[in-house]
Amino acid sequence: KHELFDLSADKSQPKNFSELCNRYEKELSQLNKPIVGWAHSFGCDPLLAIATKQPDLFSEIHLISPISNLQNGFVNLCFSLATKSNNPGFIEKVEKLRERYEPNELWDCVFAAAQEPAFARSYFFTQENFDRWMKIQNECPPMDAEYWAQFLMEYLPVQNENYSKMPKGPTKVYLGKHDPYLNESDIVFWQNQIGTEKTIVCEN
Repeated sequence: KHELFDLSADKSQPKNFSELCNRYEKELSQLNKPIVGWAHSFGCDPLLAIATKQPDLFSEIHLISPISNLQNGFVNLCFSLATKSNNPGFIEKVEKLRERYEPNELWDCVFAAAQEPAFARSYFFTQENFDRWMKIQNECPPMDAEYWAQFLMEYLPVQNENYSKMPKGPTKVYLGKHDPYLNESDIVFWQNQIGTEKTIVCEN
């Protein structure tokens, strides 16, 4: 049996990261155990938080493109997309961010980045995946940039704590060399955290 949890497709937006984890933990606890947990990007964070709290829920943990530093990851994304963009407005936002980092300007850049054609290509890899995601999005309320900015700002102080307590079961991390969120420091972080042999670096 497969279950998919997608925060961006969640019609009832959780107020904060703790509420998000509690909701997913309750739903996961109702599945047959042990669970093989797979998560992608920001989804790796609630999965790790739940697995650390309830290690017996999972037989394996697989993390695809976890962002070891959420703030840096978004900055990397904006800088990467700006090099491929033909949108002067977006490029100007990124240049301002380069000159002086401001949290509000970062979130403004992030939501502008999500509209960039290169974002869809780099994030979803195929048009089919993107079309499927858009179908889900069209059934949900419009994305609220202010809500997401607040949600992520509340989460930033929690991230280091979550990543410092890895679950005891088998864990593997999959990182893409060309992932716009990541850089060499992310690869080193995970190699130090769980071991080189469990950190799989892909060419895509």
